Amino acid sequence: MGESACSQQELSSAVASAAESSAVTSASVRKPIRMPASAPEALVVPSGVVSFPPRPDLRARSCRARQARRIESGLDITTLVPKIPVDDLESRCAYYRETCGLRAFPQPQLQGIMAVASSSLGAIAMPGELAVRVKAQMVERGLRIGPILSHRHAFRWTFLVNPDIPDDPVIYAQLFRAQISVTRTGTQIALPAPTRRHDGFRRWLRMPMDAYRPCGTEVLDAVADCGVVADRPWFKPAT
Repeated sequence: MGESACSQQELSSAVASAAESSAVTSASVRKPIRMPASAPEALVVPSGVVSFPPRPDLRARSCRARQARRIESGLDITTLVPKIPVDDLESRCAYYRETCGLRAFPQPQLQGIMAVASSSLGAIAMPGELAVRVKAQMVERGLRIGPILSHRHAFRWTFLVNPDIPDDPVIYAQLFRAQISVTRTGTQIALPAPTRRHDGFRRWLRMPMDAYRPCGTEVLDAVADCGVVADRPWFKPAT
């Protein structure tokens, strides 16, 4: 009798111990997996499966960073105008010729549009940071702003002008030191084209709506107002 009671007590103790061990094991299995502090933040579900959040779009973040740098440097303070309603090189050239007074011609092999500097068309190119200040100076002086091109990868702007700048080596040398270039007669000027290839390189910051272009000396006077050049050798006082 005593032996049977003892064996039943031992059996009950063994069963209780096994149940307790099973509960501890199941609890350890269901316990969420904790990631170390150095690991990326993760989502832990009760089943023990670790689910990481989706990776951020690195390309979009890089584009946003570049856009922020341009805004901080003043390159994007001018609103980009929408594309004019044309769909090919020929119709865009027709718009440039008939509406803007630009003798433009297509280059199908390059999917581009060109114009040639002449007695009625010139161009002044400069760094974008300087161009922002020059444009602000012209607005402050009450001058009408003409067509402006943006070269996105080079971070330069080009003002289309009426070429009244004297052909003087002293002027060109002084402007060259300020990273300003002036086209001479016969030089080809690339204009924005309605093709994907050229859309990423140059765009209109101020698209021409008519044949108006400011005088080149007016743009250079605004450059001088920014303190970039020491004197104004292009200025010829009236006699």
